[in-house]
Amino acid sequence: MPTNKNKTLRLQGSLSKNGTGRVEVFFNGHWGTICDDGWDFKDARVVCRQLGYQDAVRALQGGQVPDGSGRIWLDEVGCKGMEENLISCSHKGWGEHDCNHDEDAGVECVSTANIMLRLQGSLSKNGTGRVEVFFNGQWGTICGHEWDFKDARVVCRQLGYKDAVRALHGGQVPHGSERIWLDKVECKGIEQNLISCSHRGWGEHDCSHYEDAGVECISAANIMLRLQGSLSKNGTGRVEVFFNGQWGTICDHGWDFKDARVVCRQLGYQDAVRALWGGQVPNGSGRIWLDKVECKGFEQNLISCSHRGWGEHDCRHSEDAGVECISAADIKLRLQGSLNKNGTGRVEVFFNGQWGTICDYGWDFKDAEVVCRQLGYQGAVRALRGGKVPHGSGRIWLDEDGEKMIAGISKTLE
Repeated sequence: MPTNKNKTLRLQGSLSKNGTGRVEVFFNGHWGTICDDGWDFKDARVVCRQLGYQDAVRALQGGQVPDGSGRIWLDEVGCKGMEENLISCSHKGWGEHDCNHDEDAGVECVSTANIMLRLQGSLSKNGTGRVEVFFNGQWGTICGHEWDFKDARVVCRQLGYKDAVRALHGGQVPHGSERIWLDKVECKGIEQNLISCSHRGWGEHDCSHYEDAGVECISAANIMLRLQGSLSKNGTGRVEVFFNGQWGTICDHGWDFKDARVVCRQLGYQDAVRALWGGQVPNGSGRIWLDKVECKGFEQNLISCSHRGWGEHDCRHSEDAGVECISAADIKLRLQGSLNKNGTGRVEVFFNGQWGTICDYGWDFKDAEVVCRQLGYQGAVRALRGGKVPHGSGRIWLDEDGEKMIAGISKTLE
C-alpha cells in the first residue's frame, strides 16, 4: 500500500488497504467524512494521488462504501483534478453540509504497477499500432476523442521510444475488441505515464471500437541532424532533420537560442552562438519537417523538445531555421586585474577574434566554480560582481538580459 505522508486523509473500510474505501479528513483534531454531493472522478483523482496512488479508478458514492460516524467535514467538493491536496479544492466550508452518513464519499485508487501499455496490429513491432491499456486484469482500448500528438508522445516514451511521429485515429489502426478503458485523454506531452494525464474515468466513454486510438512512434536511431549552406563546415547553416527516409527543414516560428543550443550540442559543438532565422540561411527545398520547436536548452536530442508534430507546419522555405555553433577550441578564458595572477579578477572570454567581458546579471558561485576549474584552479571562493573587479572595455560577450555590469571570480587555495 502506498505511504500517506500527508496524514490528513485516510481510507476506511474492509478494502482500504487495497486503495478502496470511504474517504476521511483529519481537521481540528477529529477525523470526519465527506458528503458525496457533487463528488466525482476529478475529486477522486486528487484524493488518490494525495494518498500516494498513481490515479483513481472511480469516485464512490454513499452506499458504495460503509457508512461513517461522527463529523461530516466537507460537502460539495469541487476539484479540477490536478490539485496536489484536497483542501486546495473548493467546498462549502468546514463542517457546512446538508448530508447524512449514508451519503459518505469514497474512492477506488490504482497504482502504476497495475497499469501497462502495449501496441497491437501488424506494425506494432515497428512502433505503430492501436494503443491498449492493461487495467483491472484486462486489456482495453482508448477512444480517439481529442486524441492528439501530445497524448501520442506520452505513450511512445512510456513504451521506450524516443518520440511520437503522429497520433492515429479510428480507421488508421485495426479495431480492437472487448473493453474501452479510456476516453478524452488529455496530456500536456511531458508526463512520464499516460495515467498522469486527464481523462473521463476508467471505463467511462461513449465510443465504439472503430474510434480506437493509436500511435506511430520513432526511436532516436531514425533521427539525424545536419547543417547545410556554404558555412556549414564552420558550424553555421540551415538545420535539416532526417526523418522517414528524407531530409527536411525546420520552420523558424518560435526558433530561439535554447533550440540552437540543443542542435549545436547534438552536432558535437560546444555551444551555440545564436539562432538564425529565414533570410539568415539559404532556403532549403523539399519537406519541412518541424514547426514551433520549443526546447528548454538542456535536452540531449532535438526530438526531445516539443513541436507541432512531424510534417505539421504553416511555413515556407523562406522561413527555414538555422544555427551558428561554436567549438571549445574557439573559446578561451582569462582573468584581468592587479590580482589576476593570484586567481582573482575580471573574467574575460576570447570569442570571434576578440577578448570581451561577461555581464554579472545572475552571476553566482556556480558560474565562478566553472570558470575557476576551466582556468585550472581547484574551485572558487566567491563570485565577484561589478564594482569588485576593475572595469573592462570593448566587447561584452555574455549577458543574460542586457545589464552592463562586469563579472569576476576569486579562486580557492589549492
